[in-house]
Parts: sequence; C-alpha cells; structure tokens
Amino acid sequence: MVRDGAAHAVAPRIPRAVHLAAVVLAAIAATLGCDDDANTALPAGSQANALAQTETLTVEASADTLVRTDVDARRNDNYGCEGGLMVGTGRGGGGIPWGGPDAMRSYVRFALPAVSAAEVLRAELQFTVVAFNQGTGSSVFTLNAHRVVDSAPRTPWLEGNGTTNPAPPAGCVDVDQASGMAWEGLDANNQSQPDFDATAAATTTATQGTTLPGDLVRWDVTALVRAWLSGGLPNLGLVVRDPTSDGSFRELYFASRERGEPYAGPRLVLTLAPTFRCVGFEPPLGGSPVIVRGPRTLSLRAKLLDSEALEVSSTTVTRPPALQVLLLPAGGGSPVDVTNRAAPRGLPASGTNFAYTLDAKWQYNLATDAFTTPGEYRVFLRSGEASEYLVNPACEGAFLVR
Repeated sequence: MVRDGAAHAVAPRIPRAVHLAAVVLAAIAATLGCDDDANTALPAGSQANALAQTETLTVEASADTLVRTDVDARRNDNYGCEGGLMVGTGRGGGGIPWGGPDAMRSYVRFALPAVSAAEVLRAELQFTVVAFNQGTGSSVFTLNAHRVVDSAPRTPWLEGNGTTNPAPPAGCVDVDQASGMAWEGLDANNQSQPDFDATAAATTTATQGTTLPGDLVRWDVTALVRAWLSGGLPNLGLVVRDPTSDGSFRELYFASRERGEPYAGPRLVLTLAPTFRCVGFEPPLGGSPVIVRGPRTLSLRAKLLDSEALEVSSTTVTRPPALQVLLLPAGGGSPVDVTNRAAPRGLPASGTNFAYTLDAKWQYNLATDAFTTPGEYRVFLRSGEASEYLVNPACEGAFLVR
C-alpha cells in the first residue's frame, strides 16, 4: 500500500499532513462566563493555516490472473504467476469465432484498508499497458470493469500458480500443471471462473497506436468501493473484459502484480477526505441536558483537531462546520431533524454554520425561541462539506424543552 508516494506494507492509517502554522493573536477574547453570552468571531485571514489536504492512498492488488478461451487448449490453464494480464478476441476456441469478442479476461482483487466509506472521495482502478498484439493498428478496446458476484464454490476465486515462463519463479509451475482459476476448470486442480455483474461498474477505452506502453488505463470505481467498505456488497474483486470486436484477432496486455519494474501492477488509488476530531461541547452543553424554559441562547463551543492534534481554524477549511438539531419527541418515536428551525444570535454566523472565535473555538449561539415542541433536542457539530472534510467523532449536546 502506498500513501503519497511512500510504500507501506500494512493497512493502518498514517496521520494526514494537514500543516497548521502557529497562531499569533494581538488579543484573546475572554472565555464565556455563561451560556447566554456571545463571543467575537475571528476575522478572515487572521491565521496562516494551510487548507485541509486530501490524502492519496494507493492499494496494490492482492491477487490477479487472466483466463482465456481464444483457443481450446487454453481454457483449462491457470496464469496466476504470469507477468501479464490480457483482454482480447477469439481464435476459434470455446465456440467464439476468429475475431469474436470477450475471449480473454483479467481478474483482480484488493485487500481494502481500514477506512470508512464516507472518507472515500474517489476510488480509481488503474492498469498499466505493456503492449498491443495484432489487431488493425488502430483497434479500439472497450474496457469494462465488472464486480465479481458471489458464486460459491467459485468464489473466492483462486489466483493460482501457473505461468508460461520457461524458467518459472519459485512456487510457480507451467500453466498445464498449475492449480487455480481457469476459464473453465476441467480437472480437479482448476477452478472455473466466477460470475460477474452484467452491468459494468465502470468503462473506458484504449486505442492501439495512441495508447502507449507504460500508459495507465483508469476506471472510476468510487461507488463500488464505497459499497465494499460499507458492507453493502462483498469484496470479491473485479473482472476486466472487452465485449466488442472489429473482426480482427487482437490482444491488449497489462502488467500483473508479478511483472515488476518498469510496469506497475494493478492498483486502486483512493482519495480520502481529512477527518477532524471534535473536542467539546463546553459546559453546560457537554454534560446532562440543559433545561430550557422560555427563550434562551445556548452557546455551543468546541475545538476541531486534525490527526496530529493541531487545531483546525477558519483558514484550514473553506466551509465551516455546521449545526444539526434532532428532536426526540417526549412521547417517543424516531428522531426528527429540526435543524431548519435553528437561528444564530449575537455572533456573525450564517445559517447553521459555526463561527471561528478569537479564542480559537468554533461557536454557534443557538436561539431556542423556535424550539417549542416538548422533548429532548440533540445538537451536533458536523462537517460543513463532506466532500472537503469529515468530523468524527462529532461533538454532541442536548437541551430539554418542558
């Protein structure tokens, strides 16, 4: 696994480099004396902090192989140790005529890191082109990436140990003697390929004569990776195939994880949102629910810290954190989002956005006038823009309207 260009062998997270400069203030406002006071917002640009940075995490393939039926003799072969992956057309094998589509497929699987689905802003599958073979010289390959679906006992699929290398590396054998997945497992040591979703998770193209050796072919698989991470779909890998043909026999070779330099094997490149930790709320909101009788102003005050425990200021983010208010009805029932009733009082905040104050706190002075329905109200500090940063854990407090 690689983060920002540095190699890592294991999945644990590395602190994000959100660099914050020291804060020099001419005056520090006094800490609130009670929850009904207002504070002063920090003028924009008064701190020299860098904007929060996304993190790029590169995950190398944990397994990859190709299967083929372009000629009948290859249908039962395993290529788990091969230095390349392929897609291509047929040569009469498996009932697919010469130049018929989808006679070679490439499978890849990734062990995902310990991140949440919400953190993933983008997930990109990358294959490195090694060479084109035959074709028309300007053949266009339509490259569909499909998720592998549960098809036990053919899932999980077995990468295997087969290679066409005349001097097989240690642990590898000729494709005929190998054990692992093949287009069709016709003997005890080979496993037939699994099923896949008929709808491609992503698609792209590569053109012979324009796409060069060393070029990357990229697929946006963000939705699929989020589903894997959330547990909505099982992570059984992907298969890349070309369902089209120009009538010629053609092959497109990619580097496998066994290939080595200068060609990188399959990779999954994740762009992750920074995650900040909320510390607060300050009393009285940080303890037992505050009882509200009549109009009142509740000062919600907290700090945001990055992964290096440095303070997150108004110059670290372009969108300030936001308030959320949920009502737990007195008679029971599901929480109701009543954030639209919220209004700030006495602080230059906007809508539900928190303001950054002179004493380095995020603050929202909540007017309770519009919260008249009896029950418990839960208030939270959340991210103001999930595509920029996340807040976890969020700050939480409560007040009661009798």
